[in-house]
Amino acid sequence: MSHLGRRGFVRAAAAAMASPALADGSGCAELDGLVSSGNTKVTSEAVAAGTVVAKGRRGDVVAPRSFCRVQGRINGNIHFEVWLPGKDAWNRKLVVHGNGALAGSIGHEGLARTLERGYAAAGTDTGHQTSGTEG
Repeated sequence: MSHLGRRGFVRAAAAAMASPALADGSGCAELDGLVSSGNTKVTSEAVAAGTVVAKGRRGDVVAPRSFCRVQGRINGNIHFEVWLPGKDAWNRKLVVHGNGALAGSIGHEGLARTLERGYAAAGTDTGHQTSGTEG
């Protein structure tokens, strides 16, 4: 990921986590459409516990709890997600997942495990898109 891409990812994640819309316990819709420096675009949605959020290597990835799902794209091709637990569930910590051998996808299974433990979770595909289900 380029320096500009990393900076855009960090700015978007920080803005999402610091949002007054989340701090006061309201929905995350206010983050929808956030733009940073004209090259980072963000959408957001509230996700209910038990919702299937992605296909993983071991099957469906299911939301372990309700959360705010922030999805973004930097420079048009670097995708990222930040999953924000509700105010009462958040332990005030963030875990950013690396990609390892699956550098072409966001590790939704890892994001779900991290969210279940009360962390805000973030991940990126580093600008290389694959299905994420390859062995």
